[in-house]
Amino acid sequence: SQHFSIGQAMAIIGLAICLFFAPLSRALVSLGTGLLGLSLIIQLTEKKIKLKSSWWIAVLPAALLILLSFLHSIFGSSQVDWTMVLLYLPLLLIPIAISGLRLDHPWIRIIFLITILIFAGFAASSSIRYLLNPDKINEALLQSKHVPLTTKMHHIYFGLYLGVLAWIGAYYARNTKLKSYRIAIWTGVVVLLVCLHVLSSRTGLLAFYFSIGVFSLQILLGSTSTRTKLIMITAALLVPTIAVMTIPSIKYKIQNTKEDLVVLSEGGEEVNFKSMSMRVESWKASWTSIKKNWVWGIGDADFKKELYKAYEANDSKLLPENRIAPHNQFLETWMRYGIFASLALLSLFVLPLLWKRDQRVSWFWPLWMLLFSSFMVESVLQRQMGIILFSIAYFLFYNMNVKQRSSS
Repeated sequence: SQHFSIGQAMAIIGLAICLFFAPLSRALVSLGTGLLGLSLIIQLTEKKIKLKSSWWIAVLPAALLILLSFLHSIFGSSQVDWTMVLLYLPLLLIPIAISGLRLDHPWIRIIFLITILIFAGFAASSSIRYLLNPDKINEALLQSKHVPLTTKMHHIYFGLYLGVLAWIGAYYARNTKLKSYRIAIWTGVVVLLVCLHVLSSRTGLLAFYFSIGVFSLQILLGSTSTRTKLIMITAALLVPTIAVMTIPSIKYKIQNTKEDLVVLSEGGEEVNFKSMSMRVESWKASWTSIKKNWVWGIGDADFKKELYKAYEANDSKLLPENRIAPHNQFLETWMRYGIFASLALLSLFVLPLLWKRDQRVSWFWPLWMLLFSSFMVESVLQRQMGIILFSIAYFLFYNMNVKQRSSS
């Protein structure tokens, strides 16, 4: 009662996530992370929480990433840049906090309910605006644009949040006995899923369906009920089919994807303003830079300058305004901090694959697939909202999976 509890600090972070739409949201997230760090120091000192040994495996890669970013800021760049060092701190603090936190903590349940309902509200208002003006927006979708949102949040991250929150909401709805809470959170989850399809953020939607595939595979391999398997197969096939047939934005996004693939295969000047082609060009540029600095990387301060040089060295057809950063978290980390940082990040996804399997259906693996697939096409950890999403969602479900294995 004398100090900020971990639950209260997490509440500040959770509410700050909801306020990413307000000017002070980033400051609130930083404040929440700072309070979380203070809470951890106090409670570890007073031995009020006990960390699990398995969590050090998850925390060490984040610590190495922060250390390498720090060393680059001091020794490896032409000028000192502390931005990424500070930005990466939640990767270390939040996993430790979740390690000592009960998943059924009342604060956590309330945080996610509020977060889901707020995101559902913004998703619904964005979807309604699309339905009121579909022709103009559909034309923009054919040009690799996105459905305009009623929030200033980046559309790719907004789509990822919708997918992640849908899984978290489904988990808490499935494992909560309070009827009013279950009705409220299931309502939010349904709205999130419908709007995820209407808004048609390609990264978020594909990542979500990859996670559905993993969850379905678990049920097919682990369930002994034929009825459950049939329901899962039917739902997995029926839902995307109905979505494609009934939601115009998905049809236009698919058409744009087909055109993008044709341009990608043919090359030439048409790669400009094509999202997939621009991503491939950015991967080529990052690899050109990595080959020159594959051990140590180039650091944060010189990143943009070196990336531009790599595009020039590749004689890229992209216009200057389309020469984007590598939309791949592993490549960008390698380019910035070297191979050991990239391997440390990759180990967060590889180490769980080495666990001994059991027959229990885990809620961890769908989130594992959703986040891993998003890392392959987006540098999720280069924005504060991405770091907060990954730190909370991945490690919350990681902790859940560790508890499942311990109990079994």
